[in-house]
Amino acid sequence: MKKILFTTLLSCVGYALSFGQIPNAGFESWTGNNPTGWTTSNDITMPNAITCTQGSPGKVGASYIKLTSKTVSNSVTSGFAVTGNINVMNANAAPGFPYAKRPTDFTGAYKYTPKTGDLCFIYAVLTKWNTLTKVRDTIAEATLTNNSQVSNWTTFTIPFNYKGNAMPDTACILLTSSGDNAVDGSTLSVDDLAFSGGVTGINVVHKTAGGMSVYPNPARDQLAVEFNNEGANANIQLYDVLGNVVYEEKTQDNKNTIDVSQLSKGNYFLKISSDKNVEVQKIVVQ
Repeated sequence: MKKILFTTLLSCVGYALSFGQIPNAGFESWTGNNPTGWTTSNDITMPNAITCTQGSPGKVGASYIKLTSKTVSNSVTSGFAVTGNINVMNANAAPGFPYAKRPTDFTGAYKYTPKTGDLCFIYAVLTKWNTLTKVRDTIAEATLTNNSQVSNWTTFTIPFNYKGNAMPDTACILLTSSGDNAVDGSTLSVDDLAFSGGVTGINVVHKTAGGMSVYPNPARDQLAVEFNNEGANANIQLYDVLGNVVYEEKTQDNKNTIDVSQLSKGNYFLKISSDKNVEVQKIVVQ
C-alpha cells in the first residue's frame, strides 16, 4: 500500500500556479469520516473497517487525526492519510496542494502505539512539473519513521533535504500508521502540521490583472505591458523560477516593451507594483 501511495504522490500531473498552506493542517474540519482536504484509508476499508478517525482533544485545537492499521479481507491495511483528491483504488491523483516556497522544516506533533515489528511514517515531498519530461521532479523531501512507543504528544521537526535550487510548485504529505508489513492495531495520531523557515516563492495569479494587458504570452522577442488606466510610476519586475530578478524598470507611459529575446526559454513571473496594489502574472518565453 505504501508503494502505491508513493507512486500517487510523485506522479501528480497538475501544474500549481500559486503558493498556499497545508490544507486543514490542524485537522479541525471533517467531511464525513475524512478530514477536509485529505484522502484516507477509509476510502478502501469502509464499511468493513474504519481506519481513520477524528480524535479529541488535539495537541492544538479541538481535534486531531488518528490512523489505525486493521485487518480487512484477511490482510492488514495501514491507516493512512494523504493530501489531495486521490482515487486510492487505481493510484490516480490530482496535485497535492499548490505550494511555491522553499521551507527548511516540516513540523508537527504525533503519538504512536506500534505493534511488534511495525513502524509509522510521516512524509512530505515538494515537487515541480517538468515541462520537458512531462513528469514531476522531486525538489525536496522530509521523512520521519519510528518504531517505538510515543505515549504523549511529541513535537517533531524534520529538515527538508533539497536536491537542487528549483522552486517547487506543489507539496504532498503522507501519514501512515504502518510500514510495508502492516501489523493490526498500530495507531498513529498527528496534529498541528506546518512548513517553517525558508524563502517565500512568488504568488502567481491565473488571470490578467485588472487594468493591465500583457501580450504576447508565450513571448519570443518582446513582451508588451499595456495599462488601460494611468500606468506611469509603476515598477515592472520579471522573475525567473528561482526568484531572481532578470528585468526591472519604472514604467514611462501606458505601454511598455520588455526585450525577452536574450532570456532562456521557460517560465517567468511578471510583477507590477504601484502605490495602489501589486499584480503578478505567469509569462512563458519560447
